[in-house]
Amino acid sequence: MAAAGDLPWQCMTCTLLNPPSATRCDACENPRASPVLRLDAGGGEGAEAPPAAAPAPKAAPKAAPVITPAAPTAGLSQAERRAHEQEMAAKRHKKEEEKKKILEQAEADRKARM
Repeated sequence: MAAAGDLPWQCMTCTLLNPPSATRCDACENPRASPVLRLDAGGGEGAEAPPAAAPAPKAAPKAAPVITPAAPTAGLSQAERRAHEQEMAAKRHKKEEEKKKILEQAEADRKARM
């Protein structure tokens, strides 16, 4: 039987079988995991098994962003807001009209093919 060091090893991330001499996966370049010995179901010799997933390193907690109150003049005035809403309504209406024309043309093309 071949020794554990003579067998290809499987990457824990992408499952590629790598040559025994490789220290990093040929596909995803993740490092080779250390082998873990486990007993097989028959209670025989230990065999190389993939290790349990290593816990992810804990990131340092991020400081909450500081929110400063806006100046009283920030944002849009009522008139600017109304103008913007009217502009957006006009754009929505135009888009609906274009959509309606496209659907009518598609229906006319469908009927013409029949």
